[in-house]
Amino acid sequence: MRDLALLAALIAYFGAALWILHMAAGMIYRLFVKSIVPIPTHRLVVEAVAKHLAAEFPDGRFAFVDIGSGEGIIAAALAKKFPAAGIVGIEHNPYCVLVARVRAFLRRAKNVRFNRADMWSADVAALKPDVVYIYLGRRSTTKMGQKLLSELPGKCRIISNHFKISGAEPEKIIELDGSGLNTGLGPILVYRPR
Repeated sequence: MRDLALLAALIAYFGAALWILHMAAGMIYRLFVKSIVPIPTHRLVVEAVAKHLAAEFPDGRFAFVDIGSGEGIIAAALAKKFPAAGIVGIEHNPYCVLVARVRAFLRRAKNVRFNRADMWSADVAALKPDVVYIYLGRRSTTKMGQKLLSELPGKCRIISNHFKISGAEPEKIIELDGSGLNTGLGPILVYRPR
């Protein structure tokens, strides 16, 4: 029993040390490169987007692109839930790309890849997405959303977490319990290019 307690303590210690290293590496990169701090996607948002995708694509076959994928929270979760889907994360921060790849590996999600690229110059249309997900700041969401709305075909859906694309009306709004900026929850806004 004592050995089991010691093992549990060691696992907790090393887990805490890894978490501190993870946070420190991310902060150091952001300080030196002046990178945007990734906004983690809340579990309830992942569930709501997964439910929406299951309704839109009952066979689970779709191409999903996560712009500014950060540490790959939603991309890895959706890849695991929808093994027939093709999922791509686009992120400029190499540290976040590394963490996202590790997350996907640990989830055994084989249908997701993370590309290190500048989201503003990435050719998203060439990936032929059925769905593009964005969770950026207010101004970046509008700028990226307007770019995507003008470049993507009408069959594609753009899902924005929390922030509206100014000048565009969402096709669907998915409200979440506890929505609001302070909670990090939705609403989820679904747009269709014209």
